[in-house]
Amino acid sequence: MNTKGKLFLILVSMLLLVFSGSLFATGQSDAGEDELITLNVRRGEDPGVIDPVADWSYEPEQMMFVPLVGYDGVKGEVYPRGATSWSTSSDGKVWTFNIRKNWKWSDGKPVTAKDYEYSFKTILDPATAAPFPWRLSVVKNANAIMSGDMAPETLGVTAVDDYTLKIELNEAASWFLLNLTSVGHAVPQWTREEFGMDWFQPENIVVCGPYKVTEWVVDDYLVFEKNPSYYDADKVQIEKINYIVIPDDSTAMAMYENGELDQTQVPPEDITRVKNDPVMSKEFSSISQMNLNYYMFNTTAPPLTMFWFVRLLLLP
Repeated sequence: MNTKGKLFLILVSMLLLVFSGSLFATGQSDAGEDELITLNVRRGEDPGVIDPVADWSYEPEQMMFVPLVGYDGVKGEVYPRGATSWSTSSDGKVWTFNIRKNWKWSDGKPVTAKDYEYSFKTILDPATAAPFPWRLSVVKNANAIMSGDMAPETLGVTAVDDYTLKIELNEAASWFLLNLTSVGHAVPQWTREEFGMDWFQPENIVVCGPYKVTEWVVDDYLVFEKNPSYYDADKVQIEKINYIVIPDDSTAMAMYENGELDQTQVPPEDITRVKNDPVMSKEFSSISQMNLNYYMFNTTAPPLTMFWFVRLLLLP
């Protein structure tokens, strides 16, 4: 069956829907005992790669792999995920994380601090070509590793034992813990190295998060099913998620209204209509989202070249 979702003004990561609990608390099911609780969700494009060290910006990585900590957008605070607790040194340069025990990968191996150590070092390895390795630039030796002057093994991230991870920083950084909510997911080194770029295919992938991809037809759809080995599996009520690749906003909106999707982003031209609709207005949510915008200037072309800049300064 399909649990009725909500319309979103801003497309929010399924991670928030899964872990906030709000969708589960309000969803109603009339399915039979043998029928999976299923959610049909729109994706604007195919992810292409599902590798939390090579690209952690998509929902699939967030659904299948676990960072050290999570972020509660409602309460505005960090909460335990892969680490159950953490502490810092008096100078703020050393962070110690206690990794969750009695938690296994989907192939039965235990999740350990080594899985996190491997993840951080692989992100900064230039050979990985991760999109934003500079997010970890505050970690000891990170900049030298990114530039190729030091080996990834020298990074200031160490598995002290199976369930203790130490991260050394160049300097105290108050923002560092929040940064870890979306980078540095545990990764199964043995699977990634055995299968190479095929390791995240459904037949090979090993996960530790709430879901596992079981079908993937490129540019068409992905199917995720509940992972029983996830440490909080009892709280994961949606058992199956169908991600349907739909590039066009209007097409997705029509599919939502036709009952083919349980959640979609509302195109700007439909917002007024949705708000005035007696049914959809109750399903509509407008959610604030943190965002960063910046401008980059081309200083090799006028008027920003040095010659033109000086000339502008001399103008009366």
